[in-house]
Amino acid sequence: AGFSIFFDIVVVTMGTVAVLMKSNSNLIAAVSVGAGAMPTPSGRTGMVLRQFDPISAVTIGPADVLFVALFLSAIYQMNLSRRQTFLWMFGLLGIALLIVQTTSLPIPALAPMGIAVLVANLRHAAFTSQEKRDLGIGAAFAVFCATLMVIGARTFLVPPPSPSPPSLGLKLGRAQGPQGQTGPPVITEIKSQSRAETAGLKPGDAILAVNGSPATDEQFAAAIAELRERGGMTLTIQRRGETKPRLIEVKVPKGN
Repeated sequence: AGFSIFFDIVVVTMGTVAVLMKSNSNLIAAVSVGAGAMPTPSGRTGMVLRQFDPISAVTIGPADVLFVALFLSAIYQMNLSRRQTFLWMFGLLGIALLIVQTTSLPIPALAPMGIAVLVANLRHAAFTSQEKRDLGIGAAFAVFCATLMVIGARTFLVPPPSPSPPSLGLKLGRAQGPQGQTGPPVITEIKSQSRAETAGLKPGDAILAVNGSPATDEQFAAAIAELRERGGMTLTIQRRGETKPRLIEVKVPKGN
């Protein structure tokens, strides 16, 4: 029971599994005790509301169900505190499920199970001096291994952060096209001494194309991400009061 608590917390919640699932922070909660309350944006106020998903009440995994059976059958075979173990186990699992549902805090299911077994049968614990010494040595070695696992997972499994793309120093809005259609991106603000100002861009310029392709949000984001490799970008803009579009190059030194 003690080892199951240790293993689930170290490996799943803090160690290797947590690092590998880092891209989906809700995934560990979904496969531990319950899926938790999923944040949903409110369209009117922009606030984030919490939505209860009743299906998440049954997301305790198959392996966790097998551990419930393993613990209870072991208690039965050893003739220990059957009723107390049952009440403690499902009581703690219910509390853990409530916490996960309301806070999305990931709680590995083996933690409340193992705690329940240990607490309900604490009066049956009896160790010789040799066993106590061995348990102490084993606990110290387990903590050492856990430290290596947690640090090692974050060192070897977490990719180095990618450098943030250089800032152009401008803000974009959207022009209103004919018949209510959305027009091209329009520069609404330019920071002083920014790359955009140096290149000659001005507030009010409508961006028609980026590197020769239509100026969609996806195309603009891709061009920003490739600024360092390409050394800059070429914007086709339409300036107020001018009839013909003009090309403006925004240069970024490669590697900077």
